[in-house]
Parts: sequence; C-alpha cells; structure tokens
Amino acid sequence: SVILMISIAIFYKNGAAYNTPQKALQKYQEYSSAQKYGKLYDLFDIKDSDFVNKKTFVQACEDSKVSTEEMMLEDIKKADHKRYFFFDQYQLDCMPSGVREREIYVPYVKGATLEVNGKKVGKECLNKNQTEYVIRVFTPDGMTFTYKNAKGVIKEKEYRVEDQGDSRSYWVNLEYTEKEKAKAKDRQAGSDVLPFCFLLCETNLKKLKKI
Repeated sequence: SVILMISIAIFYKNGAAYNTPQKALQKYQEYSSAQKYGKLYDLFDIKDSDFVNKKTFVQACEDSKVSTEEMMLEDIKKADHKRYFFFDQYQLDCMPSGVREREIYVPYVKGATLEVNGKKVGKECLNKNQTEYVIRVFTPDGMTFTYKNAKGVIKEKEYRVEDQGDSRSYWVNLEYTEKEKAKAKDRQAGSDVLPFCFLLCETNLKKLKKI
C-alpha cells in the first residue's frame, strides 16, 4: 500500500508539472522558432471547421512567415478540458502576428445552394435571421463562392470577397439579374404608394363619421 501511495503521489506530481503556463509559453517559443506550425496549432483553443483547421492554420502561418515572437504569461489561459481528467491544461489566448480568424458574410438566397471552393455550405452557417452565411476563415485569399439553383434571382457565376468591413470582417456582393432588379423596383414603388392610400382611406373614414 505504501508503494501504491508513492506511485499515486509521483503520478500527481508529474502530471501537474507536465503543463503549466510557463510550459505552454516555452512550447510556443520552441514550435514557432522551429516553424512546427502543426504542433503550434494544438496550443490554441480553436474550433475546427471546413476552413478553420490545422491545415489552413499551417498555411496561414507559412504565408505570414510566423517566427519566434514575444508572448507574455497574460497571453496564456486555462483550457476547458483536463489531461487525464485531473490535470489543468493551458493554451494560448493570442494568435501569432498576421494570423487571426476572420468572418466572411455571404448573402442567403432562398432555395439556392452555396458552395465555397466547391464545398457545399450547410444552413448551420446561417446567422440567426437567416439572411446571410457567416463563414470563418484564416484568410479569404483565393476563395470562390458559387450559387446553384438560384432560379434567376442572381447571376450564377464565381464570386469573390470584395469589401472589407474591418480587419476581421469581409463581404461578398452579388449581381442580381435584370428581372430581379425590376421586381425590386416594383416592390419599392408599391411601398411608396401605400402611405398615400392609407391617408386617403383615413380621410374618407373621418368624412363618413361626420355624416
């Protein structure tokens, strides 16, 4: 039993010392200076998606030529998961220079299928109002957006990121067909007439009340 207690004590001591804020910082400096970007990825708390994952992270680091840079203990946070269910894990809370998650906002066209770089985008990427897709990426460079079965609403062509809202937000502008533009003008004209019709009816109602 004494041997068992000693073994447990050693297990806890070694396990607790395996990952500390200082160790996480040391690993960052080691992996970044050696350009081991795949291992560097594991030091961050990043939610994987089709366009935000280890492969795209490595590519972004290579494009930005990430190397050793100064990180502080303030840039380290405690992870949500534990090692072996017991020991705290620590991750970096600050991305390397030139690498960050960005969001691309792409309009939702009812009934149409959106593909990004040939991959179908699911409705789980829609915002709460279901008016646009929000696609997370590390870099929008070279990305193409195509719609299928748009039913004459927009021109079915390859779209690319054009407008940048800020350093983390990008927009894709669509080209609507002439038919759809005409419909939009008719809807706008109808909305302009409605207030006048409403006032006319309201005036007639007041006259009837007087009679």
